[in-house]
Amino acid sequence: MGLNFVFTIDGDWDEYFYTSLKEEERRPVTARIIPFIRAEIELAAVVGGKFLHFVHTSPLVRDFFLRPELIAVWKQVEALGGEVGVHCHEEELYKAWHYADPVRMAPVIEGLARGLREAGLSPLAYRGGFMTFSPSVIPLLEANNLPLDYSCDPGRYLVKSEQLVSDWRGAPDNFYGLTTRTTAGRAAAASAKCRWESISSSSPCSISGRPAGA
Repeated sequence: MGLNFVFTIDGDWDEYFYTSLKEEERRPVTARIIPFIRAEIELAAVVGGKFLHFVHTSPLVRDFFLRPELIAVWKQVEALGGEVGVHCHEEELYKAWHYADPVRMAPVIEGLARGLREAGLSPLAYRGGFMTFSPSVIPLLEANNLPLDYSCDPGRYLVKSEQLVSDWRGAPDNFYGLTTRTTAGRAAAASAKCRWESISSSSPCSISGRPAGA
């Protein structure tokens, strides 16, 4: 049976996006977050528990979702057939965006992936905040064993405060691969250009052209 869809949920919460609130008011509250995640688990039961929850990290709450009470919920997700992934909102919301800065992104991606794995979880997927992506991220995903990217949103073109945030115009709406290429080879991947490879229909993306799930 072919892959028809992947049920994914971004682990963000409403108040995060309300910059009119004070910083403390924008932070998540565990007692409110956990019931939402449990509702996700119940909803995913209709697809055999197979869904992918992207765990949030950002300058506002760097390690909040690695707290023991939340790790317990992530383990329940995996035990019931689901997965957790890495979801980086690396920004000063609506002011500055750091998704294309590998120096800034490297410790963020590594920190969340490592934190989840040290807790006994098995993240394999990545999604940028606001569906952002940069070729400079590809080597970071490879280095952290995150072979699947779910950032692509075909046709999306997002500009905030006259800054380009996310541009997926011309992106394929089917299975694609991302590779890094430079004349100097992979050692110079930080300056590489992104190459799209359309592979087959209705599937997620893989890094370096390796089919998802392979």
